[in-house]
Amino acid sequence: MRMKRSDVKTSFYLPPTLLRAAKIQAAANGLPLRAVLIAALVAYLPEDLLPRGFRTPRGEGRAA
Repeated sequence: MRMKRSDVKTSFYLPPTLLRAAKIQAAANGLPLRAVLIAALVAYLPEDLLPRGFRTPRGEGRAA
């Protein structure tokens, strides 16, 4: 999946065990790691902080 012009590229640090768990979750669901991280943020953030009508990008549904 290619970045769109409106996407923001950033970096951050995660504990190795948390990153490994996220990678395992992504692989188990056939999703890219990026999709799992987006779904986790969407699930964590209160709805009033998300942009109006926000949905996870196409092909990046919630990781179960």
